[in-house]
Amino acid sequence: MDRETFYQYILDNFTLSGGEQRMVDTILQFIESHYYDYDKQQEILRELLCDIDLTEEGKREVQSFITECKTKRNEVLDNAGDTIKHTTIPTQKEILNDLNSQEDVDECWGVTDNYGMKIFLEYGIHFI
Repeated sequence: MDRETFYQYILDNFTLSGGEQRMVDTILQFIESHYYDYDKQQEILRELLCDIDLTEEGKREVQSFITECKTKRNEVLDNAGDTIKHTTIPTQKEILNDLNSQEDVDECWGVTDNYGMKIFLEYGIHFI
């Protein structure tokens, strides 16, 4: 992914102030101007992004989401006769791993085999 595409991805998927947007753009420009090899640029970006961690608010939000998933699972299984043969409730570690692997933060997590729920995490509030 080139710098412009990556920058647009950040803007589309995260809520950033004007100053934060300029900082991200400056970092991307720095990487592009100091590392000419595309693969090296990608490596540097991955290193920068893989230090994502949940804030205390994020930990509470994720735990609340996991609890909601468990409650909803029981509700759906009791009322709709759904199955859970291919679905597990996400853990905090799995959600954090998705953040660190640059997967979609608003991902739908399976509650049962036919029902899912989304968690919405915002940079600066839920993770840094």
